[in-house]
Formats: sequence, C-alpha cells, structure tokens
Amino acid sequence: MGKIEISEETIKKVNAFKKLINYILGDELPNESAYIEMILFIGLDRMLQDLLPEEEMLLKTMVQMFKECPEFVCDFILRRLKEGESILAEKEEQTKKNWMFYVA
Repeated sequence: MGKIEISEETIKKVNAFKKLINYILGDELPNESAYIEMILFIGLDRMLQDLLPEEEMLLKTMVQMFKECPEFVCDFILRRLKEGESILAEKEEQTKKNWMFYVA
C-alpha cells in the first residue's frame, strides 16, 4: 500500500465529511484510511459523471460552498437529513447501499 501526503485543508474536509458518512452508513468506518479510500473511490466515480452533459447549477453551488466552508455545508446537510428522516429514508437507504459497495 502506498503512502500519500494530504494537505491540512483536505484533512479538515475529510474530518467534516465523516459525520455525513457515519450518519448514512449508520456506523463508523474502522480507520481514517477507510474514509479517505471511500471518498476517493466515490469521488473518482462522480468526477467521471461530471464529464457527462447534465450539470445542475445547484449542485455546482453546493460543491463551491463545500470548498469554502466544509463544516457549515456538512452540518447543514446533516440537519436537513435528520429533519426529513421519514421523507428521505428511502433515498438514504439507496445511498447506503451505493456507499457500502465501496466499503465491502
């Protein structure tokens, strides 16, 4: 397994994002490397999707907001998920299944 250096800014974002991952999966991952690996796998998949023609302004705005203020954006999304648990239960379950593919 290779080692990489990760900037303080990126570590800050990963640490902020862990809350969302834990919430969706319903559990914590075994270590920080597992979080980073999962984020890289999903990120690469999503980056590929970015090359496709459909782009929505709202998603771009949220990504930009995350770059500038990751704690705020993650906390905001987490609050929305918790407030709309009954409405979002099905979507969260599908997301969990999708994300577990990268963990297993």
